[in-house]
Amino acid sequence: MILAVLSLCVQSCFPLSFVDDVVHAVFGPVMLPITRLAGGWSSLFQQLPGGDEITGTYNSPLISAERQFGHPLDVPGVAWLEVPVLDIDEDSGQMKLAAGRNFHLSEGQIVAFADNYLGRISEVEDDIAYVDLFNRAGQRTGIKLSSRTETTRAVCFGRGLSGSAIIDWIEDEQVVEAQATLWWRPRPLDVAHLAKSGLKLGKAVSVGSAARGDYMFVVAHEIPASAEGRVYVAASAIGDSIVAEPIVHHQAAQRIMLGDAVFGNRLLAVASTANFSPAVLSDHSRVCGQVIAWRGNWGWAHLQQPSRWVDKSVALYEGRVRLHDASANQVIYTRGGAGVPRGMLLGNSDAQRFVPSANLDVWLAPQSKGVVHQ
Repeated sequence: MILAVLSLCVQSCFPLSFVDDVVHAVFGPVMLPITRLAGGWSSLFQQLPGGDEITGTYNSPLISAERQFGHPLDVPGVAWLEVPVLDIDEDSGQMKLAAGRNFHLSEGQIVAFADNYLGRISEVEDDIAYVDLFNRAGQRTGIKLSSRTETTRAVCFGRGLSGSAIIDWIEDEQVVEAQATLWWRPRPLDVAHLAKSGLKLGKAVSVGSAARGDYMFVVAHEIPASAEGRVYVAASAIGDSIVAEPIVHHQAAQRIMLGDAVFGNRLLAVASTANFSPAVLSDHSRVCGQVIAWRGNWGWAHLQQPSRWVDKSVALYEGRVRLHDASANQVIYTRGGAGVPRGMLLGNSDAQRFVPSANLDVWLAPQSKGVVHQ
C-alpha cells in the first residue's frame, strides 16, 4: 500500500505520459460519465455569476496592428512576404518561421519588420525556415554609419550569447560617433532596390574602457514585440499568395464539470470532439485558461485571471504592440507559444478570473520543440 501511494505521488509530481495513457485506457470509459454526472449535480448548486457577454470570433486587433505597422517600405522589384513566427531566441540570434519551401522561401532572403533589419534565412525545410539574426555568432552584416556630417560603410559581426554585435570594420578607419544610426547595407547579389528600403539595425553604442583595452562600439537594438508574431521576407519572385496564414486548430467544446473537490473552482472539466490535444480554452473570443491535461475527447483546464499571463501577454498601446507592463491596467492579448495562438483576448490586466459559460472553444497553434537548429 505504501509503495502504491508513493508511486502515485511520484506520478503526480513527475507525470509519465505512458502511465497516463494506460490509466485512461482502463478507467477513462468510467471516469467520463462519472464526471458528467458530477458536473450535472454540481450545476444545481453552483450558480454562474452574471456579466457582460463575450461574443465574436478569433479576429484579433493585435494581428491587425502587426500588419499595419510591420510592413516594410515598398521598393520596386521586391515583394514582402508575410510569414508567421514559430519561435525566436533573440539572445542566441535565431528565429524559426512557420513556412518554408511550401511558401517558396529560400536561403539568403532578408527578413525585416517595419524599418528593422533582422537577419537572413539560413536554412529551409518543407514547411519551416530558420533565420540567422544579425547578432547570431559569426554572422557578418554590412552597414552604413550615418552621423551628423557623413555616411561611412562598415561591417558588424554577431556574437550570439557573448553580447551585442560588434562594429568591427570601418571604411577608411573613420571614427564612430556615439548614437550614430546604423543602416543596413545589401550584398552585391541582393536585389539592387533593397538599398532603398530604409532598413536599419539600431544605434552605435560604446562599451568597455580604452584603459583596459576593451573599448569598442556595439549595435544597440531590440526586436519589436510585434516581430514575435510575424515578419516580412523580401522576395523577387512570388507564388500565389504573399501571406502565409498561421495554422490554428479550433474546435467547439462543452463544460462538463465546474470545479474540483481538491483544487476548487480553478479547474474545469471540458469535452470536445477535437482530434488534437488543445492548449488553451476560451469562452467565445476570450481566453479562460490553459488546458493542462487532455485524454481522448475530454480534459481539464486551469482557469486563470489575466494577471497570471503577465510574461505570456502583450498589450496594444496607441495602436502598437507592446510587452505587457505589469504596473499598468491594459487590455492584454496572448503572446503566443507553447501551443497558444497569438493575439487572443485575455481582457483587462487587473480583471478577476471569470467563470466561463457552458459552450466553449479549445485551441491549438503550431509549436516548436526548440529554436536552436544545428
